[in-house]
Amino acid sequence: MTLRPLGTGVLTALLALPAAAGAQEYRTVRQSRRLDTSAPVTVTVEFAVGRFQVGPASDGRLYHVDLTYVEDLFDPSIDYDAADRALAIRVSETRGNVKPRDLKNPRQELTLQLNPNVPLDLNLQFGAVKAELALGGLALRQARVETGASETVLSFDRPNAIVCDELRLAVGAAKLTTRALGNSRCRAVRFEGAAGQVELDLSGAWPEGEVSVDVAVAFGEVRLRVPPGIGVRLHTERILARVDRADLVKQGSAYFSADYERAATKLDIDVSTAVGNVVFEWAR
Repeated sequence: MTLRPLGTGVLTALLALPAAAGAQEYRTVRQSRRLDTSAPVTVTVEFAVGRFQVGPASDGRLYHVDLTYVEDLFDPSIDYDAADRALAIRVSETRGNVKPRDLKNPRQELTLQLNPNVPLDLNLQFGAVKAELALGGLALRQARVETGASETVLSFDRPNAIVCDELRLAVGAAKLTTRALGNSRCRAVRFEGAAGQVELDLSGAWPEGEVSVDVAVAFGEVRLRVPPGIGVRLHTERILARVDRADLVKQGSAYFSADYERAATKLDIDVSTAVGNVVFEWAR
């Protein structure tokens, strides 16, 4: 495992934690770093399998990392580059001849807490992971979430501290639940999915002006929930798909809410799907 010197950082490595007799053995690593400046930080996480949680730190530190991993299977790294202001956490490189059965249901866990007052560029990549991404209250400049066969809850229970440039979601054979994406305060939201049911909760405190929402799904249902008071333009590109547009009115090739022109915030939503349904509804 690569653990570079961190200067003002704090690192604690605990002894291996044995599981049941003859089963996998686990090791726990904890690392944190004091806040030295509020300059932006790039955070990259690659996590192959297990449980992942991320949210705001409450004690003023730049970050906390708490990782429990299978010692015989993975060679993780936790690196902070002070010059580049970059934190990289990788639990994705396996050791030796790892068989698929070795990766079935390991009790790996990764918890990451980030300072809510530091602007962040966030890049998260998961494999077979159960993830809870509680990003409300952070200061995201941009965020990318890429998932494989995962079960992910992405929530913004509080508004982002700054206006965000872009939130990009790329989902494979995964279940994604979103809550209050408007609180991300992003100017653009991009969603790409292979198949399945996609529900995007677009409620929350969007920034004023135009917000771009692009959704591309090959097969399945796309459900969009938007709070009243926001102007909506919905455009769909579909082959064998049905559109349930609530009370939106068709004008040309798109559907508009009645208050679109005078609304302070406008959501311009473009949905592309080959086979499935597109459902628009007002959040109540």
